Amino acid sequence: MSQMLSIANRPRICDNLRWRRDGEDEQIIILSKEEFPLPLILNPTASRIFLLCDGEHTVEDIAQALCDEFDMEDFSIVLEDVKKQAGYFSDKGILK
Repeated sequence: MSQMLSIANRPRICDNLRWRRDGEDEQIIILSKEEFPLPLILNPTASRIFLLCDGEHTVEDIAQALCDEFDMEDFSIVLEDVKKQAGYFSDKGILK
């Protein structure tokens, strides 16, 4: 069950996580989680969310950054998607 994050949460990538950027789109590949039978490859949007989870940005900040970057107008939909993705990352031990 995915954790539901509030818009004020400031998610941060776990310190012991090994990951790298790859390809022209600089996708993120997460290498070091024991639960993953293979490396976890994030799509460009999930990669952007992952990189913004630096402990400085709130969930709301991340959603606004995506709206601005991808010229999206429906903030509420983007916010829900960010909350779901960050919740998934948190459930998998990628974020704290």
